[in-house]
Amino acid sequence: MLLWLLILLPLIGGFFGILFPRYRTILGMWFMLLTLIHSFYLVLIYNPNSAQFQFQYMALGLDGLSLVLIVLTTFLMPICLIVEPDLVLPLLAIEALLMAVFLVLDVMIFYLCFESVLIPLFYLMGKYQGRARRLSAALSLFLYTLGGSLLMLISIGLLYLEASTTNLQALLTVPLHPDYQLLLFLGFFVAFAVKIPMIPFHLWLPEAHVESPTGGSILLAGILLKLGGYGFLRFSIPLFPYASDYYQPFVALLALIGIVYAGLTAIRQIDMKKIIAYSSVAHMNLAMLGIFANNLLGIEGSIHMMVAHGLVSGALFYCVGLLYDRYHTRLVRYYRGLAIYMPLFAIFFLFFTLSNVAFPGSANFIAEFLVFTGLMDINPFLALIASSGLLLTATYSMWLYNRVCFGSTTSYISKFNDLTRADTFCLFALAFTTLLFGIKPNLILDLIHLSSYALLR
Repeated sequence: MLLWLLILLPLIGGFFGILFPRYRTILGMWFMLLTLIHSFYLVLIYNPNSAQFQFQYMALGLDGLSLVLIVLTTFLMPICLIVEPDLVLPLLAIEALLMAVFLVLDVMIFYLCFESVLIPLFYLMGKYQGRARRLSAALSLFLYTLGGSLLMLISIGLLYLEASTTNLQALLTVPLHPDYQLLLFLGFFVAFAVKIPMIPFHLWLPEAHVESPTGGSILLAGILLKLGGYGFLRFSIPLFPYASDYYQPFVALLALIGIVYAGLTAIRQIDMKKIIAYSSVAHMNLAMLGIFANNLLGIEGSIHMMVAHGLVSGALFYCVGLLYDRYHTRLVRYYRGLAIYMPLFAIFFLFFTLSNVAFPGSANFIAEFLVFTGLMDINPFLALIASSGLLLTATYSMWLYNRVCFGSTTSYISKFNDLTRADTFCLFALAFTTLLFGIKPNLILDLIHLSSYALLR
């Protein structure tokens, strides 16, 4: 029942929140913290010297890959609730469904949980805050994800007809004909590529970030984009090894296009949320290159990048969100000289900007170093093209920071409020974790090492 508790605790918190609406936010926070503590307990008792699924019970199982993403989710959820206390019920529902997504060992149940996340997410985006286009953005996210996942549902049906089971561990023992793998892989690929997102399935992401409340943006960038990478690592590569090798050049080409395109597009944006959104596209496509490098360094680097990106990108959206809450605009042209009147904000914003550029000492540096080392082993030319993303990231990241924090103050902003205690606490927690995983990357790498090794084809 250790794994079931991860799913049940948020659900129980939501149940009590409905019964006692006056204390809904406090109850939600307590149950989120209990889930976080329980995830830390699982880290302590998890055996990293085994690649097998541990604590298995009723189609649930845990390995290093799912463990690090569970801890990331339970860590970010209380921060989302601090930012958006009115969203406690949808956030608890999303947390419970995400726990199920990362734990289930049945392809069909995974699909149901994977799709069910859309329901509270749609409610979160369509109802709260944002501009008049928030419903359009929510529909775009819903339709993109649902349309891509329908192809995965067809592939799951064909897989069941072939193997007479949807249990992942049983499917791994069933040899599939190479031609059959090529067909089934495509259905899974589209569903997961939308979540990454990869070109040309990326159009929903910038608009979704712009129209989401701050907590929704942290949730999208920090956790939900990782569902695509997790799907490839958990299902596509183990179930279809021949197809994964066959489509490797195609996936690498799409990822390269995504890195360069997202970087160039981010440079010309004037909305701070869109800049960070396109940065997320570039970083997650770099993680895709690591996943399909088919070597240990690339896969471990991609998993480490998913964690690092979840922390740093979530923090950047937090910073932009608190500016929007104070001054009601995200356009870069209205900001200048914030370092003079908001020094704490400027310090944290600089730290996360440098982390986004993969400055040495940050978790992003370790992740990108591993990914590029893995790419050099298979194709130095591929690594060279992908490294152009580093230059582009530095360009738009430092340009954004320079425009917002330096220079003379602008006439559009007359009142300045630096970070509150809650803001300082949340940003410090994110900064400390980013620095910790940059200085001691083995905290993650030791947990995922054997699970990553088992994925090699």
